[in-house]
Amino acid sequence: MTQWFSDILIRRPIQALSIFASIGLILIVVQFSSISDKIAYNTALKSAEAYSDVMASIRDFYSSEIVPRARKGGATTTHAYHESDGAIPLPATLSIELGERVSRTSEGGKFRFYSAFPFPWRTEGGPRDAFESDALEALSQGDKDHFVRVEGIGGVQVLRYAAPMRMGASCVACHNTRADSPKTDWAVGDLRGVQSVQVSLPALSILDNARYSGLYALMVIGVVTGL
Repeated sequence: MTQWFSDILIRRPIQALSIFASIGLILIVVQFSSISDKIAYNTALKSAEAYSDVMASIRDFYSSEIVPRARKGGATTTHAYHESDGAIPLPATLSIELGERVSRTSEGGKFRFYSAFPFPWRTEGGPRDAFESDALEALSQGDKDHFVRVEGIGGVQVLRYAAPMRMGASCVACHNTRADSPKTDWAVGDLRGVQSVQVSLPALSILDNARYSGLYALMVIGVVTGL
């Protein structure tokens, strides 16, 4: 093989160098596209993690600061808070309804909260598709802090991120004593549900993004000219 390359370089140096240059340009295109895809994935992942952390912080603050003060003032916490003037939503109810509202009004991401043991009035509170079932199973093992998968939905590549919602001491005390609770043997640290975030992958690939069409065209012209 080495002798063959040497013969080509000696007999047809211009043609050989043109071919090698063309191959080099092709490799550059492939490598650039691969790097762009990795940047798109990491960008989407960081966005999903940030969205998930914000929602978790809101829920934790509401549970630890707002709910206790409201109860001291005589307010009750219930999922049907719309039906009572002196009631506020449960922390889980707040998370679910806030996620639904943000999903309807925001173009940045979609949120959903679901569980293997939804309350009876949550008719769509369980997993809806393969990703949600797989995330629920993986996170229930207790050794993962998130579950991620890239899927095509509606012709668009999206990153789906799932984070666990685990039971705290106050949650256990509440859920194990409710008459309508679907499970009454909860323990601290059990997986109560999953917080799911879906964000679109930014089109950073030179094959998909119009901003890089000029660079891509230039590389193609270089390859064709070289050949």
